[in-house]
Amino acid sequence: MLSLETGSEFGRKARLRGIVFKMAELFEGRNVAWLKEYLTKRGIQVSDQGRAKRKEKLVELAQKALKMKLPKIVEEDEDLAKVIEERLETDRGRLPRPELIQNWSYDFSGMPEFTFADLYTYLIGSEEEYTVEKLKSFKSLQGYKLFADGHVQDCSMYKVKNMKHCFFHFKVLPTERSKNDTNKATYDGFVILEFCRAVNSAFCPHKGGLVL
Repeated sequence: MLSLETGSEFGRKARLRGIVFKMAELFEGRNVAWLKEYLTKRGIQVSDQGRAKRKEKLVELAQKALKMKLPKIVEEDEDLAKVIEERLETDRGRLPRPELIQNWSYDFSGMPEFTFADLYTYLIGSEEEYTVEKLKSFKSLQGYKLFADGHVQDCSMYKVKNMKHCFFHFKVLPTERSKNDTNKATYDGFVILEFCRAVNSAFCPHKGGLVL
C-alpha cells in the first residue's frame, strides 16, 4: 500500500534500500523509447542527420535537460487522448485504456508494495514541476492537499493479465465547482505500477497533476 513518510523516515529507508538519487541513476534505468519521449517533449533532437542517437547519449541529454530544468513544450490544445495513449505504453506493449476495463477491484491485497521512495524516483525523473526542494515539503503541494482534504475518492485497482503491471484508478472532486472542465462530476486519473515496485506512468487531468 502507498505510505506517505516524513523526510527523516524516507531518508532512513532510502539509505537502507541503497537508493541514491543521482541524476545519472534517474535515467539509466529508462528504456530508449521513454528517453526519446522525455527529450522530444523538451524540444531536444533525438537523432543526428537521420541516425538515432545511442542510449548513452540520450541519457546524457536527459541529465542536462533535468539540470537546466527545461520545461515541456505543450500546446494549449494538446490532445489529452494522445497523452493518455503515451502513458499506456510499456516495455511489453500498450496497456488497455482505463475506461474499457470492467472488473476493477476494491481489494488492494494484491497491490505491489509502494512507498514514497518509489513515488519520489518517478516524479523527479519525469515531472519537471517536482523538484528535490518541493518534495522535501511534499505536504504543501496541491496534490497532497487535495488528497488530505478528501477530494480523492473511489480508488480501485486492476492487475493486467499476462503482464507485470497494475492499474490504480482514482477520481478527484473539483475544488471550486460542482463539475470539472469537461462537465463531469470528477477528474478521472490513474497510476500504473510495476510489480518490481516502480511507477511506470501516471495521469490526471486535474491542474494539481498527480494526486497521490
